[in-house]
Amino acid sequence: MAKIALLKVFNQAAVSRWGTVLVGLVALSSVAIGQQQTVAEGKQAIPARLAGQSLLLDIAEVADSRLLVVGERGHVLVSDDQGDSWRQILGIPTRTTLIAVTSHGQRIWAVGHDTTIIASEDNGESWSIQYESIGGDPLMDIAIDQNGDGMAIGAYGVMLLAEDYGQQWTREFMIDLVIHAEATDDLSDVLEQDSETDDDGFLDQDEIADFEDLDVEYHLNSLLRLDAQRLVIAAEAGHGYYTDDNGASWQIFRLPYDGSMFGVLPQADGADCLITFGLRGNILKSCEILSGWESLDSGVNSSLFDAAYDDSGQLWFVGANGTLLRMSANGLIEQVALDTGDDFNGLFISGERLIMIGESGVQTTAMQAGSTAAGTSTAKQ
Repeated sequence: MAKIALLKVFNQAAVSRWGTVLVGLVALSSVAIGQQQTVAEGKQAIPARLAGQSLLLDIAEVADSRLLVVGERGHVLVSDDQGDSWRQILGIPTRTTLIAVTSHGQRIWAVGHDTTIIASEDNGESWSIQYESIGGDPLMDIAIDQNGDGMAIGAYGVMLLAEDYGQQWTREFMIDLVIHAEATDDLSDVLEQDSETDDDGFLDQDEIADFEDLDVEYHLNSLLRLDAQRLVIAAEAGHGYYTDDNGASWQIFRLPYDGSMFGVLPQADGADCLITFGLRGNILKSCEILSGWESLDSGVNSSLFDAAYDDSGQLWFVGANGTLLRMSANGLIEQVALDTGDDFNGLFISGERLIMIGESGVQTTAMQAGSTAAGTSTAKQ
């Protein structure tokens, strides 16, 4: 099946790395489910002989150097040999598409369609549902800190918050948590402020746009925890969100590109700088977060869905149409050719190997002398 038929369609036809999500679903029911909830018969993911070659959407290293991937139909696979072979985990309590995964020690969480959160306490061998809202907005990312504070984000500004490693999730919306940098209470304040007109008497359009941002439920795509109090979210339509009080309140910041960003990560050298990436090959960088974002020339127009650092500090990007980019420590970006047209949704680097996941499952390629080998291999099950 062509990848374009599987990609998630947001408003303005934005395409993201998580595939198969058709946003605009009407919430049919909403139910928070406890950690010990029994799974209804027929709701478990189905064992699939070719699960390792199906659409996979996120990859992470969990405890004991195990790799774990999640994807469509509730597929969860693990590898204990750094990607040489994969085993499908049976008994997953959902058939919904799983989009992102995170871990803390032996605990693992995965999120996806139907506002679903599933969790494992034994390094991925068994799972249970922590939260589910059938027909609800898909969750795109999740983060859990060492104290058990959890946050999951998703489409239309949905957020789920927990303080107990996800034993009880509370649903919120970014629209209720975001604060205005100028503390504008309503549009009448904007219209009455003398500072809102320029020399010609026109209203300041940036200020009006900032106000209007407070009433738009933008899709929240990627979540990064910087420390105990600070988190950053990459969102759609050139927007991002920042908190320095562990999510109690958020500020909007604007990016120089008006499209969606699908990932955000810190700069490798330890500086307090961030890199975000997304639609049409856009890569942006800032050392101030709330401002000062600059565009980096990626040289491609294909959307970028994931990124990871290798041992030498080079940053690799993967994306649509088999896109593979490498950014050196000095910021130079080059395209690395591969003999594949597959869309890659996730990337993990193990030593001198790139492990890429996407529409054709898991593929690996070896880095040789700073580049990559010509051939790729598909994961074995």
